[in-house]
Amino acid sequence: MTELLGRMRYQRTASGTGVSRVGRDRPSATVAGGTDAGYDNGVAWRGIRWRLLLVTVVLAVLAGTVYNNRRFDDVHRRIDDLRGDMNARFAQVDARLSEVREDLREIRTLLQEALRARAG
Repeated sequence: MTELLGRMRYQRTASGTGVSRVGRDRPSATVAGGTDAGYDNGVAWRGIRWRLLLVTVVLAVLAGTVYNNRRFDDVHRRIDDLRGDMNARFAQVDARLSEVREDLREIRTLLQEALRARAG
């Protein structure tokens, strides 16, 4: 048990504090069979971290772009639907106004005939 704990303890760092700042200066611990437990692979993680960050950022930008394009398409579709509804409503109002104009022409014609009959 003490041998296992001895392997897992940190060694003193170069500054002599005995505390590992990021974990890069931890000793390489071997487990049964002589394989490395992975404590000393901080150098390998440096290369992977920026790639992982880059892939994450690219995926986030791509997802945001696709999502925003879909939202813009939805907005354009709604505007087109609204424009179609407004054009249909304007056509109804225009038809109703043309009926009212016809009625006003008939009324004006009848009034002019009544004035001529009275005057003449």
